[in-house]
Amino acid sequence: RAQAGRVSLFEPYCGPGRSDRPTRRNSVGLWMHLKTLVELGVDHYLTFQLHSEMSRTFIDPVRCAVDDLPAHALLKAHLCDTAIGSVGRLRSEVQRRWVFCSVDAGGENTAKRFAASFGTRIVIAHKQRDYSRPDAVESITLLESSPIEGTVVWIVDDMISTAGSVHRLVRELAARRPAEINIAVVHPVFSPPSLDRLGELCDRGLVRTILAVDTVPCTEEIRRRLPCLRVVPSVGYAAEVVHRLNAEQPLSSLLAPFAAERYLEGRSHPPR
Repeated sequence: RAQAGRVSLFEPYCGPGRSDRPTRRNSVGLWMHLKTLVELGVDHYLTFQLHSEMSRTFIDPVRCAVDDLPAHALLKAHLCDTAIGSVGRLRSEVQRRWVFCSVDAGGENTAKRFAASFGTRIVIAHKQRDYSRPDAVESITLLESSPIEGTVVWIVDDMISTAGSVHRLVRELAARRPAEINIAVVHPVFSPPSLDRLGELCDRGLVRTILAVDTVPCTEEIRRRLPCLRVVPSVGYAAEVVHRLNAEQPLSSLLAPFAAERYLEGRSHPPR
């Protein structure tokens, strides 16, 4: 109503993102959500890590621009800053002992991108659901023949909702005696009973660290119940995106694939 020249909406977590299957009688919540925003006058929609690449096609690009920002880069940078620290450690320790694991076959590309960023192996998990109950997992099979005993495993995904899949996967991985198991996700949705499930894994020492971006607020209650939770801030990245948009500067460098070695070399040789 104020006749703005351009309306941009930055939604860190797209709540209806999983309702992205507009076929038969499935929910079309995401389609309705995005269509409503465009009809209200949004010219540019920005979010972190949509549930699927198909989701971007729900918006007519003639009417509204869409940027699905790669928040996985925030997790990768955090790992470089806190767990790796140098190119030497990346080559001698990480590339030899780290393994990135998907939660299911649908997350294979995510695990591959993490592995490509750090130069490690991957493990793909195949999930069989129990469709007689909502969000229930019947079994998980690892589709990787190489042993993971003594390795550092990172389970990577776009979100944790009820934690049913990751709870079952951690127990399957723990039976193969890795040195440690960690979890890295973008959106910490933490729907019930996720805190009970994840808290059990932390209390039993099966999970060492849970990394999550602050796209969904993690309350003091969540942090208390999950002492192994580490929250990665997104404010700096989001501010840079907003600045570039208003300054009419390209976002290309912010959307480029993350390379751990290049990132660590840039840290050790700051510009003069």
